[in-house]
Amino acid sequence: METDRFSDLERTPRPAERARACSPSGSDSRSRARQPAVTAPSGVQTTKRVQDHLATSSASHTRTSARVASSLSNSQFAMARAIRHAAHQEHHLFLVDSGGSSGSDRGFVCDGCRCPGAGLRYLCGACDFDLHGPCATAPGAAWFFFHGQHPLAFEVAGGGSGGEPRRRCDICETDIRGMHYRCRPCGFDVHPVCAQLPGAAVSPLHPEHVVMLSVGAPEECARCGVDCVWRYRCGLCDVNIHPRCLLGTDQTPLNIPKSN
Repeated sequence: METDRFSDLERTPRPAERARACSPSGSDSRSRARQPAVTAPSGVQTTKRVQDHLATSSASHTRTSARVASSLSNSQFAMARAIRHAAHQEHHLFLVDSGGSSGSDRGFVCDGCRCPGAGLRYLCGACDFDLHGPCATAPGAAWFFFHGQHPLAFEVAGGGSGGEPRRRCDICETDIRGMHYRCRPCGFDVHPVCAQLPGAAVSPLHPEHVVMLSVGAPEECARCGVDCVWRYRCGLCDVNIHPRCLLGTDQTPLNIPKSN
């Protein structure tokens, strides 16, 4: 039996042989080499096959842009209708819509992170206690794409008490006054709502391309003119936009803070 098994292995084509068997013949390769080149919109010479790929990618980019744009509004994703939370143990908190997501803009202040909000929230009506969805459902620790060096720990209290220096959210650049994520080794802090910002987005201020959430040396924001460190950036056009300015209006994406 052992002999038969190893014999079968010996009869199996080796990877190099399989590669040669699947590779195009010399004539096919020469035929492809003679394929006429066409000019891409950017002026780059490329083959017809690559040009077709660019067209497909462009269509995919358009669909992705639409999905990213829609993600900037409050989404009613599978959130529990009622929860118990350690920050308010007296009563259940119920999922309600303050009206911000429907356009009437009846805002609230989150009792967790102390930041303003609108739209979906968890509420104890008896105590007038509100929590952003991201604050109410935050895990004890989490990884985020914008800070891949370490996991961020969820903390309930903000800085500035007991002699601790005041801390600011690295994304929106406003004060940390309550619930937040923190990387102690790096001194990196972020509000739970700011942690929900997408890595790529479409802004009416620069509709030509998707802009990417990034960090770098201070650059002028295309909307407000104030320097931004964390920003949505189009590297092709050297356009930089504060996260709070992304929508091009006084409204901010996901109702992230825009001022203290």
